[in-house]
Amino acid sequence: MHDIAAVNNINVERLIAYHALKESVGGYRGKQQRPSEASWHGRAQQLVLPCATIPGSMALVWQPVRDVRPGGTVLYHEALVRFPQTHGWDTAPGEVFAAIERSGGTLAFDRRIVRRVIETLQSDPLAILGVNISGASADPAGWDDLVDLLRSDHALATRLVIEITETAPMPDLDRAALFCSRLQGCGVRVALDDFGVGHASVASARALKPAIIKIDGSFVRQACAAPAAAGLFWHLVGVAKSLGALTIVEGVETREQAIIAQEAGSIWQQGFFHGKPMRSPFAETHLGFIEGIGTTDHVLQTLKGGAGTFIPTVWK
Repeated sequence: MHDIAAVNNINVERLIAYHALKESVGGYRGKQQRPSEASWHGRAQQLVLPCATIPGSMALVWQPVRDVRPGGTVLYHEALVRFPQTHGWDTAPGEVFAAIERSGGTLAFDRRIVRRVIETLQSDPLAILGVNISGASADPAGWDDLVDLLRSDHALATRLVIEITETAPMPDLDRAALFCSRLQGCGVRVALDDFGVGHASVASARALKPAIIKIDGSFVRQACAAPAAAGLFWHLVGVAKSLGALTIVEGVETREQAIIAQEAGSIWQQGFFHGKPMRSPFAETHLGFIEGIGTTDHVLQTLKGGAGTFIPTVWK
C-alpha cells in the first residue's frame, strides 16, 4: 500500500527536476553510475501514477463547453487533472504530462483517468463528460476491458467524449483509427483536440472521423491581437466544419475572443470567459443533449454519417 503522505509531498517541481536531471547535458550527475532507462521509467511511474488512484493526491476539475448565444447551454464538461502543489489545486500540470510521456507511463495514466471519469458518469446519470488521452495512447491495445465496459452500457457510453490530444504523435494512424472506430461503435464521441498545433492535422481528422474538432486557443488569441492572423483562424474553423465535425474553439478568455469565434462560425466555445474549472458538483444538467440520428436532415448533410456522429438538440 502506498504511503499517502509521501505521495502528497510529490510536486511538479520535484518531477521537473527529476527529468531535467535525466535530460541534462552530461547526463546523470550523481556519484553513482547512471541508472538504466528502465530504472528511469520505473521511478517516474512510482512518482506519478499513484496520483491517479490515491484519494487526495489528484483532483479532477470540470470545465464547461458552452454555447456563446443567449442562454449559454452547456454541451458537456471536460475533465481536467490537477495535482496538489504549493500553490493549491489550480496549477495545470502540463509539465507533468510531458514527463509522463517521456517516462513511458502515458497509457497507464490515461487508463486510470478515463476509468475515474467513467466512475463519475456511473454516479451521475445526467452528466456528460469529456476526458483527454494522449495520441500515444490511441491504439486498441490496452483498452479491451474499458471498451467491453462501454459496449455493455450504451447509455453511459453516449455520455462520454474521448478527446485525443496529439502532444505526442500517434504511433500508427491506422491503428488509431481502429481504436476510434471501436469507441464510436460503443456510442462514445471522439474529439480531436488542439487542432492546428502539434501533430493534430487534417490527415488525422480524415482518418479518425471525430464527431468534434477543438481549435487550439492560440489561434483565437492571435486573431484578436493581430488582424492579419484572423484569416488563418477563420480558415481553421472552416476546415474543421468542412470535415463534418462539431467545432469548438478552446481558450476563449475574453468577450472579444468569444465574438470573433462566433463570427468565424463556432458557437461552441470553452475557456475562462465561459467558466473556470470547478471542483464542485455540476450546477448545470445536460438534459436533451443527444438526439437520435435520423433527424434534422439539413444538419446531418453537413456531418459524417455512421458511428461517432451526434446531434445536440440545442444546436440549431
